[in-house]
Amino acid sequence: MKKSKFQFPVRGVDVIMKLRCLITLYLLHLCVTHSLAQQKPPVKNITLSVVDSPLSDVLTEITTQTKLEFSYVNNSIDLSQKVSFSFSNLPLADALDKIFRPATIQWTLVGNLIALKAIQNLNFRVCGKVLDTQTKLPLQYATVYLKEDALAVNTDFTGNFCLNKISAGEHLIVVRAFGYGVTEQRINVNDKALFLTISSTPQALELSEAIVISDKIIEHTSVSEMQVNQTQMQAAKGISNDPMKAITSLPGVAANVDLFGPSDIHVRGGESSENVYLLDNIKLGFPFYFFGQSVINPEMLTKTEVLTGGYAANYGNAMSSIFNFTTKTGDNEHFSGNVDLSAFNTSALFQGPLIKNKLTFIAGARRSNLDLLTYNTGVRTLNMGDLTTKTVYTINDKNKLNLTTLNVSDILHFPNQSSFSSDLNAKDKINAQNLQLQSILSTKAYSKISFLHSGLNLNATSPEILYHINANEYGIRDDITFYPKPTIKLKTGIEINIDDEKSEFREQYKTTDISITDSSKLAQVRKVNKTSFASGAYLFYDGSLLKRIKTNIGFRVDYNQLNNSINFSPRITTGYDITGTTLISGSWGYFYQAPSAFEASQNPSLKSNNCEHYILSLKQKIGATLSLRIEGYYKDYHNIIIFDTANVFSNKG
Repeated sequence: MKKSKFQFPVRGVDVIMKLRCLITLYLLHLCVTHSLAQQKPPVKNITLSVVDSPLSDVLTEITTQTKLEFSYVNNSIDLSQKVSFSFSNLPLADALDKIFRPATIQWTLVGNLIALKAIQNLNFRVCGKVLDTQTKLPLQYATVYLKEDALAVNTDFTGNFCLNKISAGEHLIVVRAFGYGVTEQRINVNDKALFLTISSTPQALELSEAIVISDKIIEHTSVSEMQVNQTQMQAAKGISNDPMKAITSLPGVAANVDLFGPSDIHVRGGESSENVYLLDNIKLGFPFYFFGQSVINPEMLTKTEVLTGGYAANYGNAMSSIFNFTTKTGDNEHFSGNVDLSAFNTSALFQGPLIKNKLTFIAGARRSNLDLLTYNTGVRTLNMGDLTTKTVYTINDKNKLNLTTLNVSDILHFPNQSSFSSDLNAKDKINAQNLQLQSILSTKAYSKISFLHSGLNLNATSPEILYHINANEYGIRDDITFYPKPTIKLKTGIEINIDDEKSEFREQYKTTDISITDSSKLAQVRKVNKTSFASGAYLFYDGSLLKRIKTNIGFRVDYNQLNNSINFSPRITTGYDITGTTLISGSWGYFYQAPSAFEASQNPSLKSNNCEHYILSLKQKIGATLSLRIEGYYKDYHNIIIFDTANVFSNKG
């Protein structure tokens, strides 16, 4: 029997998906009737002839001829640079390209403003090998990055790394590995690629960014793993300023993509509700706006990790994948900020020390400009934006306190129009926090204690529907990591969560939606007013059993009050390093997902959904920057919760 399409929403997932269908129709109409007309540049030709003139004089002359003003961040554009060109009666767009492209400046027309942004010349590559200074052996899984760019990669199982698209000039390259001192080396990138040999010295654990860098969901032995760096996110985020654009291009990840972006992500055949989205360990049930753009600000991210199967035992209650977003830490020495303007978004980022070397902050804000599409109609249809912040306080050399917050506002109003028949009003607010204490326990161990909250408040009404959802999840999580050797990790942890959900929805199903012939069944009203408790614990080993054999073996135990169930999840991944450039891996594990509050209320005897993952992976390193991975993947589902024509839930799926 097919898995139910209409399960009661967990944190509003299914509700928002239904609203998305209605919203997309209206947005398509708006874009056709308004967007193209408003984004056309003014019809204006320019005549200019300059020889070794400052760029500032050219901007003044363009303003005189076109009445357009320029916008740019102070000191980001070198207005003193000398330029030379000559053209007559050239269209505005062609003239701006001719002026700014040789100067590596990007221009964007926004209303009566020409926004300028400097383009870095990212053409070079830096590769190398990291060695242990004492043993002279390759150092695996070390993190290598440029300090000023935070462009990070990890060394492979032969100790090699490559940093791509590096701008010419002087850079400071940094190497961090757990159990080793921080190694810095100044390099000069010019017209040829560099190959470096860098040595790192073992030392006792210190409280630093090394903890954040080493604490990843991608372990030494992982399959189906992908990491998206900042360069990839910036290149793929598109006009919607959305990091999910990069994620949906990854292998095994599929999305229902509308005009603006994905809001229904399926991983290797799983439903969208089978994914877990983490922002600094905060679980976000559905991190998207109504129309599809994610609430994750790419300017705030330092890394994005994706595991599409076979993930370790530290995460549960998900049967398909883990998406892990890690935010930046603010600059500890200098204040800085930038504002970006585009036709679709306005964003800003500010960071700096509140107390030098003690207390830092970083804040990123975004606001969609899509409401401007309906400005001339007199109806402000869309109003959406988000604010992400992170504050870091260094208590002493053994303890550090981090506070991450996310606040999202999404307001819609669709009046009765010939192009859209329903009068829909919807308000959605997401607020989430994580107060995390990082502590050094010994020279080889550290802990992270997180106090978590994630809240969703959704109200939507129209003649056909009524949605009221007020859901909050409160949790505490403690993870302890112990390194008996730099290449061996033991990790254990516990988590306790309290879910408080007060929800009601009324919806008129179409007869084509489900096979119900009794018309009284077509009007669905569902209510939830329930507080429930859930907890979990895990333990795993990640490291080398023999010289060439790497393994991650562990288990987790979960208890859920909703169906009074205890679920045991063993998981194992093993890899064999065949040649140093060829790695073959296999993975197997059990993965559980608890029923929703409404499903458990209707049938308290429900078991948790569960599935088994079987994965066989072959990785081949072909060159300095090219590798190939082939995977065979099988997912076997059991006890899937469905409902029948009498609306009775069971585990017959």
